[in-house]
Amino acid sequence: MHRLYEHTFVTLDNAFHKLEAQVPKPQITPWKDGFVYRYKEQTIHQAIILKLARMISGLRAAYLLSENGFFQEQASLQRILDEIGEDIFFLVLAITNDTQTELHQRFLKEFFQEEFEEHLNAVESPQKRDRVSRKKIRGYISRIAPKAGEPTDLTQLSNTLASAYSGYVHAAGVHTMDMYGGYPPKFHLNGMLDTPRMSEYASDLWNYFYRSLMDIELASKAFGDSECLKEIEQIKRRYDVIAARQK
Repeated sequence: MHRLYEHTFVTLDNAFHKLEAQVPKPQITPWKDGFVYRYKEQTIHQAIILKLARMISGLRAAYLLSENGFFQEQASLQRILDEIGEDIFFLVLAITNDTQTELHQRFLKEFFQEEFEEHLNAVESPQKRDRVSRKKIRGYISRIAPKAGEPTDLTQLSNTLASAYSGYVHAAGVHTMDMYGGYPPKFHLNGMLDTPRMSEYASDLWNYFYRSLMDIELASKAFGDSECLKEIEQIKRRYDVIAARQK
């Protein structure tokens, strides 16, 4: 699987850079005594690019954690990847369905909002945000995806996974006890390689590689990039063949 994963990263990187080239680049923006990079236009396509950047980086991080047996931390990152995937789907549907709603406008305004006001320090900054709830994002996807010809089982899967993986993010007791075991039993503080958890989390990771290809496939549709779609379909077929063999 390692070679397939490495090929997947190459495919994801190539697709990302092709899509990134289609939006105006970030600009140097003065900030306090220095500068930062910001997208001036703050378009929905630029928001998708930012989500894809975190998705690919997060998948790489989950892969490295898995390779070193840090499965609790891998699961926490997968929870983040779940929400990023939902956000990508939510934004893409506004383009492919040709309807950017008030909900999308709220999402984009909050998404590009600065965390702190420039003239105030972090403690003094009010940090008021009008964040679109996860429930509303999932509700929108459930309503619009069937009309746009996209699968709705992704939203059902997201709801299930969000509940399952929240415990890893918040270090819930039951989830954290997964770190305990062996002969004699102990807490594994340096990773859990060579434990029964390995195969379980390896299977989890496989799903996230495949779902990341689906995320960037959706983004490619929104950008109208047929070349990206062809490359993604080719590597997805390799995953489909492997999945069929395992049944």
